[in-house]
Amino acid sequence: MLRQLTLITGRLIDRKALAALDLRKMTRAADLRAGLKTVIRQDEALILSAIAADAGAIVGRGGARAGIIAFEIADDAKDLRKLRRVATVFADKTVAVFKIAGKGLLRLVDIIWHLAGAIVSMLASLALLVLRFARVM
Repeated sequence: MLRQLTLITGRLIDRKALAALDLRKMTRAADLRAGLKTVIRQDEALILSAIAADAGAIVGRGGARAGIIAFEIADDAKDLRKLRRVATVFADKTVAVFKIAGKGLLRLVDIIWHLAGAIVSMLASLALLVLRFARVM
């Protein structure tokens, strides 16, 4: 996770655009805002913003300790998103769940997600099969 955050923050600022930016010519706030939009890479800012939102949601639901443990468990932003969903479900019990399950929690979330998708797919296929036989009769 730390490596991903380091890469994102390293790519966040376009150094060539920053060097070309002439702050002396920018007298209004709108000019400065427009100039900074060229310096800050928006795609990297969105990723960083999503990570911050996920971390904030985990801390908001499970507390500061849950946030710390989440960063220890997560390997990347996708893992942090999964942990956010877990924190939303378990709220004040999030720290206990994170401590007990650890990194295995991420695998468990993946398994449950795929299992739920398979069940929904199976039920939809069964419903279509029933409808097909109902038309035949």
